[in-house]
Amino acid sequence: MDYQRALKRLQAKGLTFADCVRAYGIERDSDPLCKAAHAMYGEEGKIEIDSTTVRSGSGDDGDYVMAWVWVDNCDIDRSEA
Repeated sequence: MDYQRALKRLQAKGLTFADCVRAYGIERDSDPLCKAAHAMYGEEGKIEIDSTTVRSGSGDDGDYVMAWVWVDNCDIDRSEA
């Protein structure tokens, strides 16, 4: 099955990234790695790890945890945008 095509069709019908996070995500505070990432890197308004987040990686030595990084419009070099 061509998942990219199927996802595009679902997106056209209203599927959002948030829907995917809810489907694949885990509760941050119930997962040791997500909870640690939030405690170590979370900074309100700068680096945020939602209460439902996604882990990705091998799990052997650790995992990546999805986070949101804030970029203010005044930080953009308009000549490159």
